[in-house]
Amino acid sequence: MAGADTGHLHLVIVTPAGSVTKTEVTELQAPGVLGEFGVLPGHIPFLSAIGAGVLTYVEAGKPRVLAVGPGYVEIGVGEAVVVLTESSATPEEIDLEAARQEEAAATGELARLSPVDQAAEYAHMSSVQAWARARREAVERHRAGAAH
Repeated sequence: MAGADTGHLHLVIVTPAGSVTKTEVTELQAPGVLGEFGVLPGHIPFLSAIGAGVLTYVEAGKPRVLAVGPGYVEIGVGEAVVVLTESSATPEEIDLEAARQEEAAATGELARLSPVDQAAEYAHMSSVQAWARARREAVERHRAGAAH
């Protein structure tokens, strides 16, 4: 497999606003819709949906953290990893207190909404809650040294 002997993955992260990063990493953890999964060099190619959550990767020996929205991760041949996500934010871009308040407000709204009778509102508020949680967790993981 081309690039397999380098011990690196070629990571590209893209949002609708454009490219977020293009870098070499030694590992990646992503928030799959069925749970978090890891990728190391030499991984088999696959495509996975991701939910709002925390994407972590190791770049030049340093852990990096990024809050991401829903999207997809493609692990391709030649150690290529492409993350297509609706949104992203670095811990430095996130207002932790605002994310906490948004998460609490969304949790309160979800408690009063019916997932059956108010399906559209419920789905929207679930999305708001997930994005707020992703941002909060990204800051918390960053402060803890990207530990899981």
